[in-house]
Amino acid sequence: MVLLAGMLMVFLKATGLPHKVVRIAAIVLLFIYIPITGGSPAVRRAVLMFAVPQLGALLQRPANTLNSLGVALLFILIPNPGVLWNPGFQFSVTATMGILIGGPINPLQKLPEALTKNKWWMRFQNFILNPTYVTLCATLSTAPFLIHHFKTLSPVAWLGNIVVVPAISWGMQAGLFALLSPVDFLRQHFCYAAGFFLRIASLLTRMLSDSSEASITVGPFAPAELLILGILFLLIPMMRKNAIARAYALISVLVFAFLFCFGAYREIVHPTWKLAIIDIGQGDSILITTPSGKNLLVDTGPNDKRDSGKDIIVPYLHHIGVMRLDALIISHPDADHFGGAKAIIKSFPVKEVWITECARTEPKSAWLSTLAEAADRGILIRDIRRGFTWKERLFELHAVHPQPNECVETNEGSITLRAKGLGHSAVLTGDLTTAGEKEILRTGAYLKSDVLKLGHHGSKTSSSVLFLNAVNPRLALISSGRHNRFRHPHKQVTRRLDSLGIPYLNTATSGTITVKFTPDTMLINTMWN
Repeated sequence: MVLLAGMLMVFLKATGLPHKVVRIAAIVLLFIYIPITGGSPAVRRAVLMFAVPQLGALLQRPANTLNSLGVALLFILIPNPGVLWNPGFQFSVTATMGILIGGPINPLQKLPEALTKNKWWMRFQNFILNPTYVTLCATLSTAPFLIHHFKTLSPVAWLGNIVVVPAISWGMQAGLFALLSPVDFLRQHFCYAAGFFLRIASLLTRMLSDSSEASITVGPFAPAELLILGILFLLIPMMRKNAIARAYALISVLVFAFLFCFGAYREIVHPTWKLAIIDIGQGDSILITTPSGKNLLVDTGPNDKRDSGKDIIVPYLHHIGVMRLDALIISHPDADHFGGAKAIIKSFPVKEVWITECARTEPKSAWLSTLAEAADRGILIRDIRRGFTWKERLFELHAVHPQPNECVETNEGSITLRAKGLGHSAVLTGDLTTAGEKEILRTGAYLKSDVLKLGHHGSKTSSSVLFLNAVNPRLALISSGRHNRFRHPHKQVTRRLDSLGIPYLNTATSGTITVKFTPDTMLINTMWN
């Protein structure tokens, strides 16, 4: 918006019109621009902030940028107070406020004269340091809202301001000149230039975002904690000269630290572990969170109509405060179980990938590409077979299938896990078939558990009576898509569960299902019901 207003002023001044006429014309044209763009709160705020100082100049009154922001907010909020809860409006206002408050205390304004006269230093300051400082101010001021809405912050945002924003700016300028150019030859070349710069901006954006460190999980924090954090950021500019501001800042830090430490203490004194069946449609994705806070993701859903990893799982992980996956477990190399894995590996920190021995030789190109992505990023790929155990204090994960050194059909060879902790347990079966169930029963493995994730989305080829009796779950969980073409779960399976008195929940009707285990009980929460 700043770029557009600046270009508009330059163009109007170039016409030779009087300064007053230029200011009035710019205000009128930008107010016309508001409904053309849909009238978003951010656009209205920017136009009003431009209009207030221009009107002040017309009336020969000095303008204050913070006052301009205040006037803009009044004009927006009085007719429509509900816009205050619009995330775009919150980010726009707080970013602008942070930049305005941070400007006067910019340490780069008080550099030694020897540096300010050095042309190379000034270039470095203008192209690197100043954008970095502006980004820092905007990031600090918007941080409470970013954490509240997205639970993430981006450590590479400053780099985007340095390399992406200029490319977009040049592309917009070239596009505007193309629109205004009366000569076809010039218009064509300006269009080429605009396309070039915008493609460069798109490429740089993909390069920056194509990293597991492009955004880091922060939180979740309670609204009260974020309010304290926001007050602290507002007090920073006043702390040097104002003793009261320093006292309030110290109190804010102490209260925030107390709330943070109390939350950590409560988790230690009252340990829990969780099992979340993520609603990714027709497929599987299960997050295990251990008492110590480790996170293991079993399967990643499909990548057909949309990428489950990029569009559902990664946002979900950010939302609940997961910072890293200690293990990404692929039960077997079928597309509805590994489809989102590559996107997760590319955009989220993953410590290890667990697969079956036989999966290494699976020839599917998408699967091989996923393994190659993990290897390129230096992620350990571990083979899982019967007898494998992963332990920590109060929790263990034991593999009961597949058996080593024997490759079978992929569903039959699904990794089957029994998670146990705090006196509770759960069995996760991937797409395990009745043949795989019989193999597990032949080994004599102890299976009795509180929760069973049914094999193959409730297909009639899984969940035999013998296996259900061996597990004897208090609750069965089914991961299937709404109105899926396979009609999972099959009626034979649901009737079987009913006849055995086993209650069940399905992601198709309940959304994401979370089971929280404590030493005393098992708490179940569903997204929809």
